[in-house]
Amino acid sequence: KAGVAQCFLPDAGIEWTDAALSASVEVLLAPQVPDGTLDPTLPVGPRAIASTPGGDVVYIADMPAHCVWSWDRPAGKMPTVLAGIQGVQGDGESHSGPACEVALEHPHDLALASDGGTLFLCELYVVRAVNLRAQPPSLSTVYSSDHGLGGIALFPDGRRLVVAEHSRHRLLEVSLVQGGDVRVIAGIGQPGPLRNGEPASLTALSNPTKVAVTHKGDIIFIDGGNRALRVVEHRSECIHTLSGAIDAPDGLALGPESCVFVSEGRSHQVVKFSPSCGLFTGVVSGSGSRLEWNWSRCVGNGEDWLTSGHNDGQAAALSSCLRKPQGLVWVPGLGLLICDPARHAVLLAHALTPWAWHGQLILLRRLVEDDRAVLRSKGSDCQGQPSPCTFCGALAILVALPDEEFREVLSW
Repeated sequence: KAGVAQCFLPDAGIEWTDAALSASVEVLLAPQVPDGTLDPTLPVGPRAIASTPGGDVVYIADMPAHCVWSWDRPAGKMPTVLAGIQGVQGDGESHSGPACEVALEHPHDLALASDGGTLFLCELYVVRAVNLRAQPPSLSTVYSSDHGLGGIALFPDGRRLVVAEHSRHRLLEVSLVQGGDVRVIAGIGQPGPLRNGEPASLTALSNPTKVAVTHKGDIIFIDGGNRALRVVEHRSECIHTLSGAIDAPDGLALGPESCVFVSEGRSHQVVKFSPSCGLFTGVVSGSGSRLEWNWSRCVGNGEDWLTSGHNDGQAAALSSCLRKPQGLVWVPGLGLLICDPARHAVLLAHALTPWAWHGQLILLRRLVEDDRAVLRSKGSDCQGQPSPCTFCGALAILVALPDEEFREVLSW
């Protein structure tokens, strides 16, 4: 009947008769014109992204163009350069002045203050602050280092900044108060393997990059050299590993219900990590225990956009093609904004469905209960009665799921 979703198993895809039930991805910005050249009035290499709470204003770090763009999205205006001089590389020195007159050096991460008045940007060796309320917006230096920087994030109080020193293998807390202090949160200055349940300041990291801070003050970050998602717990100041097998991670965003999104560049996909119960259930400080979060692919089918037909239209999230996705930001009520610099694009993933697992299976129990969905197999009879092969196929897919997802299905 009209408006009913049809989920086909066990064939190589899921077909929908009601597109509104499926999470989708669309291209918001793409400067590539039909002849293959790039439009210089748009970001050409979006590496990081930040947004106001409702997604009205979006900020984009254009790393190869050495500038940061501001985009008043609902007004339908074109993005404009907010900071840096487009195409001019800075020298990494602590310059200050009008934001659009100071040359930047490869800006690659952004953090927006909760009041929307200050935008922090991370360059190769410098962290700067853009005063958005000044006319014109002004730029000042917050922190500079002799070591390469990987990412930044604000604490909930807005008075402190976490800075990942990528090449010195440390996380730092930088006070934003005049003449503020800098202290080491995690890392010993030398790379090392994963260790868990130990004081973070005494535990080696390996090339930390993107970082985020929860409302409780827990610091979640990508330990790039160890291909791991890790957390420094605010309460105990101990470090734990949430996942030790992320494929070329280079983007991180906090999502709803304590979940975390990570972009995997080499796998051309975005993965969602979620705590099974409490955030640190079962982790005992100092025990060396390891806490693995549940995970699932939520955007991308694992294929490279460049070699898969260049589909630039709106597509289902799990069947869409990405190409080395990087910066991410979750905007409540809007969705997940994704930087895909290799295809020069900014994407929006709408309302990611919680029933999606690895593109092989979507269980629509709630929709079925509401009489909004029906499960059918290809080759079943016209009355829509599932044939035995449907259930065999469903079981074959279920047993192939990772353990934590199989347990979740069994709990239903």
